Amino acid sequence: MTSNKEAVITVDDKEYSLDDLDNTQRYLLVQIQEVSNDIRSLNMKVAQAQAALTTFKGTLAKSLEESDDTSKNNS
Repeated sequence: MTSNKEAVITVDDKEYSLDDLDNTQRYLLVQIQEVSNDIRSLNMKVAQAQAALTTFKGTLAKSLEESDDTSKNNS
């Protein structure tokens, strides 16, 4: 036997059936889902950019240190 569970969303601790939502409410729900996905994606991009920035800064610092060592050895 199959169970027909009604699709439900929870807003402010209150449950609402998706079937009972009007077109505007459905539109807003889709917008909320899309914006939430965008935020997750942007947070991942920020984390990647921060890791790249840290790597580039470390590589630059190491390169400058090596240049300083080479300059001192050639003096």
